[in-house]
Amino acid sequence: MMLHKIAGVENLRMKSMMERHWTTPDDSISQLLAEGEQPFFARTLQEIMRECPEPLNTCPRCGSLCRTSKACLCLHCSHTWFEVRGPLSPDSQ
Repeated sequence: MMLHKIAGVENLRMKSMMERHWTTPDDSISQLLAEGEQPFFARTLQEIMRECPEPLNTCPRCGSLCRTSKACLCLHCSHTWFEVRGPLSPDSQ
């Protein structure tokens, strides 16, 4: 994601600073991304599904994965469903 953000920067000094501070020369990360973003995301999803057997929290409108298990706001389509969930209990806040 940082590489996408850096690619959109036109100021060369800012771009250089971002590359220096936001990227890592770590070979293990490069190996994970060697096949591209989509295979990386697919492998990550498979690993999450294997480690977390309970159903994932997805948007009821578009089906996108929510940021947390209790989120009621879709980051993809901006749909909210707070009223469906009801009030939060004190222990879940």
